[in-house]
Parts: sequence; C-alpha cells; structure tokens
Amino acid sequence: VRLYAGPVEPDNFAGLGVVLTADGTVAADADSLPDIPDAVAVLPDGTQTQMLVRKRDAAADIAYLQPATSTTQAAISWTPIAIAGDHAVLGQEIIALSGGAVPRIASGLVVALAPSGAASTSPQVVETDVAGSSLLSGSPLIDEQGALVGISTGNARSVNASGFISASVLSY
Repeated sequence: VRLYAGPVEPDNFAGLGVVLTADGTVAADADSLPDIPDAVAVLPDGTQTQMLVRKRDAAADIAYLQPATSTTQAAISWTPIAIAGDHAVLGQEIIALSGGAVPRIASGLVVALAPSGAASTSPQVVETDVAGSSLLSGSPLIDEQGALVGISTGNARSVNASGFISASVLSY
C-alpha cells in the first residue's frame, strides 16, 4: 500500500507499507512516519483508509499500523503477504518493489547479511545489489514466489543504501 502523512497529495507521500494480516495490519518504515499517530493508506484499487500507528519497533525501525474503525466506510478486504523463511540466503534471487506515482521493480541478489547495530541481537540487514537510489521508505523485498524477505527502513539503509531489515523480525 502507499502511505501518506496527511491528505493524499504528492507532497505528503511517506512511502510504502506491506499488509501483514487479514485484518489490515501494515508494516512500514518508521522513519517515513516520524512522530505522527496516523496516516492514510491507498490500496492498489485506489481505496483510501485512515490508519493508526499501533506500535513502533525502534530496533527494526518498523511502524505497525492498523485501520481506524469507521462506520461509514465499506469493509476492506485485506490480502496479507506471505513471509519468507527465517532468514535470507546469500545469492538468493530477490525483487524490490518501489515507485511513488509509478510502480517500479528491480531484481537482484542477496549479497550480504549483516547486523543493523553493534549488539548481536540487532535485527539482520539483508544487503542486495539493487541500486539504493531506486528504493523508497518501506519498499518490500520479495523472493521469486512473492514472499516477503525484508523491508527498506532507515536503519537498514544506514548500514547499506540497498539494505532491508529482515522480515524475520516482524512481530505483529
């Protein structure tokens, strides 16, 4: 989904989010939603819905959003993404999804697996050979079967411009 920090206008585009559950839990780059309690999600069919930031995982730099309750909006059918196995594998073929106004894809390989911080418990960063300039906040990294391998976050991009926090750390 596309996320906006305010009304759906180009200047308010915050990044991408990934639907994790059938009730609409979305994971996004927390850096793209700094200190705001809500956002607007735009689904692929153009449906817009208000989302509330439910929690933030500072170590992984992930914000978890939940649809706001509405009595006026029709029910939304959320389709959650499958999560790839526990960890990415060196040499694994991957696809990065991106694009603000125009959807974009880039394919590549997992080239390194590194911790996102000094502590051994830091979330794993999946480094790829995808050009970092083609990624957006929250860009999902998927495998060839369409399962989520990682999410582009500020913490991951600080380790490597084409880095993604491993999907194995998602807790929703």
